[in-house]
Amino acid sequence: MEHDRHPLYSKSLPLISIAIVVQLAGWLLHWMYPAASANVIVTGTALLIVGLAFRAKDKGRSFAWGLFGLLSVVGVVVVAKLTNHANRTAHN
Repeated sequence: MEHDRHPLYSKSLPLISIAIVVQLAGWLLHWMYPAASANVIVTGTALLIVGLAFRAKDKGRSFAWGLFGLLSVVGVVVVAKLTNHANRTAHN
């Protein structure tokens, strides 16, 4: 059975994936360029917050759930475990 996906769903997954990769790159850069790595990690965290906010909104939740992006991968797990409150026909 195919589900009708909210438009935010298609935006959230690429952002979350890219954010995790950027954060990992920032942690790896820490050994060679400590000052620059902080900027990369902050950028990855910002992308993750936006991606998780989109994902939470797709599930019918508040954008504030995106703040779990501050916890990196733990935040991704928390938002992934949220139950779906969205009315798929109304596309909140």
